[in-house]
Amino acid sequence: MVLRLTHGVGGGDEGSEIGGRAKVCGADHDVTYAISGDALDYRGTRFGLNAERTDAGEGLYHRRLEGTWDGQDDLTVSTSLLRIEMDAAGTATAGVDPRNPAVTLTLRRATESDFAAACGA
Repeated sequence: MVLRLTHGVGGGDEGSEIGGRAKVCGADHDVTYAISGDALDYRGTRFGLNAERTDAGEGLYHRRLEGTWDGQDDLTVSTSLLRIEMDAAGTATAGVDPRNPAVTLTLRRATESDFAAACGA
C-alpha cells in the first residue's frame, strides 16, 4: 500500500483534517482510494481514515483505516476487507469477507520519487 496524505492536521469544523489518496497494487488489479479522515488526538498520533475506492469492480477492498503514527516515520494501519461481488444481473453486493480477517500494515515515510515509482503511481 502506498499512502499519500496531502492535507495537514487542523481542518476544524469545515471537514476532514486529513486527506489524500492511497494505492494498493495487487496481482489481480491496482486499486486507488480517495482518503479523508481526522486525527483522534491533539498530537495526531491516532487517526481514523475513510478509504473510498475510485473504481467500481469486483474484489477485496479496504474499509475504514484506523491507525497510529509514531511521531516520526512510521504509520501502523488496521483495516478489515470488504468483498464486492457482482451477481448475474450485474448488481453489486458487498460484505465483510470472513475468509479475510483484519489486516495490519506498517507504512514507512518515503520520498516523492518513491511514491511516483510505486506500482506506476
